[in-house]
Amino acid sequence: MQSLQRALQTPNFPRTMECFDISHISGTFVVASMVRFQDGRPDKTTTAVSRSKAFVGNDDFRAMEEVVARRYRRLKAENRPFPNLVVIDGGRGQIGAALKAFVAAELEPPPLIGLAKQHETIIFPTNASR
Repeated sequence: MQSLQRALQTPNFPRTMECFDISHISGTFVVASMVRFQDGRPDKTTTAVSRSKAFVGNDDFRAMEEVVARRYRRLKAENRPFPNLVVIDGGRGQIGAALKAFVAAELEPPPLIGLAKQHETIIFPTNASR
C-alpha cells in the first residue's frame, strides 16, 4: 500500500478504497457496483449492487454520477468517514461524472482515480495520466 500511495501521490495512506463500476444488461438495465477494500482486502460487509433509480436508459456517465452521489451523501448524513481513495472503472468521462456528484452534493471528494482499460492508463481528475 505504500507503493500505491507513492505511485498515485495521494496525501494519505490508502487504507480504505471504494471502487465503482457500471454495467448494462440488455442495453437498458443499469446496475452499479461498489466494492470497499480495507487494508488491501475486500470488505464484504460493504459491497453493494444497486439499480439506477433516477433514469431509464443506457447512460454510463449519468449512472456513475447517481451512484457516487447516493453513496457519499449517505456517508455524510451518517457522519461516517470517506475512503482514502475512490477508484472509478472508466476514463475521463466517468471521472468527470463522479466529480460532478461531489460538487452537486457540496462534498469535498477524496483522492480519485479512473482506470481506463483501453490503454491500461490511470486517469486523474486533473489533466495528468499515468
